[in-house]
Amino acid sequence: MEHICVGEKVTICRTDGRVHTAIVDSKNVEELYVIVTWKEGAKIMGKEIPWSSVLALNPHLDRTNQLKCFDSKQPDDANLNLSEN
Repeated sequence: MEHICVGEKVTICRTDGRVHTAIVDSKNVEELYVIVTWKEGAKIMGKEIPWSSVLALNPHLDRTNQLKCFDSKQPDDANLNLSEN
């Protein structure tokens, strides 16, 4: 959760099923949720969203998945010279 910043845009899913972007207004690291806001017409709307829901729609925020890619062993042909192709 430390990889997301206040002011960052994220994709959210509303209670009625609509999916759109919102801006992170604040985050609670201890309870693992963020509060996001978005504009709907002239109104500013907001919602508290569990971190797991944020990650489900924004997998690029999950740095543990990215780290696993670097930790995994490269296949034997990973060092092939691709300039021959």
